[in-house]
Amino acid sequence: MQLTKTSKAWDEIASRQRSLGPRQRAVLLLANGERTLAELDTLMGGSVRALVLELQANGYLTPTATAATPPEEPPGAEASDQFRHGTSAAAARMYLFDMAERLFARAQPETGARLRAMLREASNVAQMVEVARLIVGHIRAASGPERADGVYRRLATMLPPGAMETAVDAA
Repeated sequence: MQLTKTSKAWDEIASRQRSLGPRQRAVLLLANGERTLAELDTLMGGSVRALVLELQANGYLTPTATAATPPEEPPGAEASDQFRHGTSAAAARMYLFDMAERLFARAQPETGARLRAMLREASNVAQMVEVARLIVGHIRAASGPERADGVYRRLATMLPPGAMETAVDAA
């Protein structure tokens, strides 16, 4: 059985209000309409059947045939590298919170907490971009340039055009 996100799942992913736990959100992110339950189980390290059933029962996942259709991808784009909901400072902030949590919560909890606090205090896009640059710098140091460049590229697709360059010019 192949699973994909419903519109309720897309809303959950885009929302700053997290009503699901990290494993549930990870399953939502991985459910792309092409992956089977067995593949999700492998990617998540096993024991996701109960999570998938719960997400289905709560209206977040559905078998591929009846799924809500996400926005079309640009020609030639790889699905895993494209942000599918246009530009959104809120989505960029959520992505940064997720990166700070995933990459620093266990290995460098003080750094992760400090970066998340800085994100919470950023009151406009320019301030958020400055915090994003700090996060990318920490990612570069902890995980290498490839990972940092990937986060930077994805973030640039989420922000309004020119936001990353404008923040550099303002500094």
